[in-house]
Amino acid sequence: MRTTKRKTVNEENSGAESNQGISILDVLRVILKRCEDSGDRLGYPGEGGERAFRGWLVTDLIESVLGWPKDKVVVGERFDILLQDAEAFPVATIETKTPGHKASKKEREDFENRLSGYGTLRTAYLTNGEQWERLDIISPTGELEVRERFELQLQSATAEEAEAFFAPLTADRFFSGAPRLARHAVSATHPHILEALAADLDQTIADLALFFESFFVGLRDHRAGTQTRAITLSLFNRWCEESLIVSPRHAATGLVERWRKQDLSERDLVDAVMEFGLARRDALTVSDHLATMSARARRDIEAVADVLWPAYTSSVKKLCVQTAHVLLARALLYRIGEDQDLFPRLLSGEEMEKSLAAMPSTVVDAPGVAADLLSHVQVSMQRFLPAVYLLGEFDWWQVKPDQRALLTGHERTWLGGMDKELERAKQRCLRMLNGYDFGRVDVDVWRNVYQHYLPADERQRLGGFYTPDELVNLVFDLAEFTPEKEGLCHLSFIDPACGSGAFVTTALARLLKHLEQKLSCHAELNKRGLPEWKRAEAILNIAARNLHAVDLHPFAAFLTTLNALFLVMPLYVKAREKNQDFSLDLQIFSSDTLEKHDEEMLEPDLFTRLNSRVQLTEDSFRRYQQMLNVRFDRVFGNPPWGGC
Repeated sequence: MRTTKRKTVNEENSGAESNQGISILDVLRVILKRCEDSGDRLGYPGEGGERAFRGWLVTDLIESVLGWPKDKVVVGERFDILLQDAEAFPVATIETKTPGHKASKKEREDFENRLSGYGTLRTAYLTNGEQWERLDIISPTGELEVRERFELQLQSATAEEAEAFFAPLTADRFFSGAPRLARHAVSATHPHILEALAADLDQTIADLALFFESFFVGLRDHRAGTQTRAITLSLFNRWCEESLIVSPRHAATGLVERWRKQDLSERDLVDAVMEFGLARRDALTVSDHLATMSARARRDIEAVADVLWPAYTSSVKKLCVQTAHVLLARALLYRIGEDQDLFPRLLSGEEMEKSLAAMPSTVVDAPGVAADLLSHVQVSMQRFLPAVYLLGEFDWWQVKPDQRALLTGHERTWLGGMDKELERAKQRCLRMLNGYDFGRVDVDVWRNVYQHYLPADERQRLGGFYTPDELVNLVFDLAEFTPEKEGLCHLSFIDPACGSGAFVTTALARLLKHLEQKLSCHAELNKRGLPEWKRAEAILNIAARNLHAVDLHPFAAFLTTLNALFLVMPLYVKAREKNQDFSLDLQIFSSDTLEKHDEEMLEPDLFTRLNSRVQLTEDSFRRYQQMLNVRFDRVFGNPPWGGC
């Protein structure tokens, strides 16, 4: 369980007060004064004080300031205040106590125990009016997980703190046409907004990952047909191999070979499964079922692989979290570009709200509005940022129209239900991002958000290994790879095991600083009269020419790409002011640098069989082959020595 303590806003930020935050604080203080004036705080018998406080919270704060429709606010006993979304799913709750009453330990425990009653709840508040606590939660299987805790003291809270603290309760996240007082400005001078954004991103990842887990299990269990299952499992097997995990198919093949040579006891089976790199607890989970398989079934690789699936639960979860990160990153990157006038506005503003409010299509298998918007963005961005937007392993969940046409009625019904569930999650994601203004986001702001919502330990768990900045800078200093070095811009460099990109982004940052200086090695950039957009374009071309990175883990390569893109985003904005066709394709690949890569490594029908869901893999493989012929001037990195 992670806990975030309340931080104090610096005095220099006090002038950046939020209209929404001011309104929230004013209303809460008026409510408490009204409670005090009416004598509720004196302790009348029963719940008189609490009920009055609760009622004013509903009318004055939730409905009037935060914009919730009256018919979506439920006041009861089990949950004091329950807020429902447009489809009547509970999404938030507020537990109230009599103003001035400090909740006991038992009252807190009772409150948290009730939260698992609704799997759709994502935010819960506990308050006595003066002290507020917010829990960002998820409870997919009836077991509560508190992902983050925040505190707010009304007496000392700033408007910025209040805006960030109550951000999950703004109605425009759930309803089209709900009033919006302001969009939260994401910048270095608004630390609590950065913290709120990080929490929102974290919660969105949890929502999407939960859906993808359920969807993957359904596809694996033939809920959408045999062909769709085969494609999904092929992609999963490929992801396993790239993530240094023995795939179910390879593990099953190994077990079948062992059985052909000798009979295996249950203990032998546990040892055999563990030899494939699976944890002992996972091996014990499947050994009983393996031991009871018939002699015929033991010769069937597919049957053995099916029995092994429970041992891959943690791997499936990891894939689904990574998939959620990729989907969100594509939307977030585009949103930042929208607010910086880099891309056409599609995922925010009034037009998006109108689209989300429109009646859903009655055409069979037609995508939802949010799905259609995100698909349009992905297709339109493939030319400009192919490393992020081309289809890859993390698009395993996409079921193409030609596959849908082959499904039975029951299969299409199940898939249609999952489409609707994913559409709801995507709409929540878009409305959440629409609540923020990314116009002032730069690399320092991104680093701040990134470290909050994807800290080093989480990056490492997901495959993006972390090297401390101090060690990275020491390596570059020792190698004399410094901004003032003449000729630095002519040096090609590579990190052959890049992780989440610490060496790559530091090298890129130093190269960019180098190109800002007036040195003879890049005198063409300092010619008088050279337009800024042309200069930006030239700098980006130098960066793309010199930068190379590889990692075995596809998600690590994706993180490196994302971090590098945020470094060059301001230049990209300038370059496309006059040249809208300018594209940037960084040479960052997911592959094993210790293996030989040639045409023989490709399965003949791989890209056809996977139904074009691995555009990026095919394109990257071709470009990676070309990169192998490059002679690099510098090799930087911190490879996983423990794996050697």
